[in-house]
This record gives sequence, C-alpha cells and structure tokens, in this order.
Amino acid sequence: MIIIATIPAAIVGYLFESLFEKSFSSLGVTAMGFGVTGLFLFIASLNFHKGKKSLERASYLDSLWIGLSQVIAILPGVSRSGATMSSGILRGLDEKSAARFSFLMSIPIIFGANLVAVGDKTLPTNYIWAALVSFAVGIACIHVLYRYVLTNRRNLRWFGAYALLLALALGIYLLV
Repeated sequence: MIIIATIPAAIVGYLFESLFEKSFSSLGVTAMGFGVTGLFLFIASLNFHKGKKSLERASYLDSLWIGLSQVIAILPGVSRSGATMSSGILRGLDEKSAARFSFLMSIPIIFGANLVAVGDKTLPTNYIWAALVSFAVGIACIHVLYRYVLTNRRNLRWFGAYALLLALALGIYLLV
C-alpha cells in the first residue's frame, strides 16, 4: 500500500520537477499552500466518519487517494503530513492509523527526492549532521504528535487555524 501511495507523487514530481522548483520562489504560492494545509486540517477535524478503520482494513483505493494528496504537498506551504493524514482521516482511518501511514509513506518519497537532488555530488559533513539532527527532532515530534495531539481529531483544528492565519498574514504582507 505504501508503494501505491508513493507512485503518484513520484511520477508527478519527476515529470514536473522544474515547475515545482519555480513555485518555491513565489511567496504567493506559499501563502496558498498554507491556506490549503489549513483547510485540509480543518475539514479532517470534522466528524464525517462515525466508524474508524485501522490500517489493516484500509483498501488500495484509500492508499491511492492518500497518495494523490501527497502530490498536492509537493507545492511549497502545503504540509505533506497534514495533507496525507487529513486524507487518511477523510477516507475513514482512525487518527493514529492515518498518522502512521502518513509517516511511513514519507520514507520512500523523501528518500527518492533527496537522491534526485543530491545526484552524484558529495555532501559536506555539516549537511550530514544537519540531516541526523533533523531526523532526531522529527522522531521526537512524531512521538509528541502521537501521544498528545492525535488523541482526538478535533485537535487538528488548532493546526488548521494556525496555517490559515499564516496564509492570511502572508497574503496581507504580499498586498502591502
């Protein structure tokens, strides 16, 4: 299922790499990305599904749907974790299963994107240390998210509100 979820972003990211690279220089695109993240999280915080399913009961269609949301997250400002977790929740997964699948499916796509970015270059030692620190902080954040935040999907509203306010503030900045 992780392979199925990875295929859409791998194909779209590879085919449109230069377009996505250009989007990273636009604050307007980033502001819209924050808005998309906020909407994803807010909508997922609503109780559309009364029954919640675990990863074991998820279908290949669920996996593909979550993978398609990862395509949107290639844009700057769109949270990959927020988009994929929200999509999982909207497909009926319980909060922790959606988070688990989101983080597991990040491994091949982030690894692949880094391989493409690095290519055959040698990385300086300080980049390797930065990657290790980022990995450790990421694991700690996942632990906190799992233990405290994902106890109830309504907690996603706070992150959604933050992203929407950030989008609004950046939009106002761009207009002024």
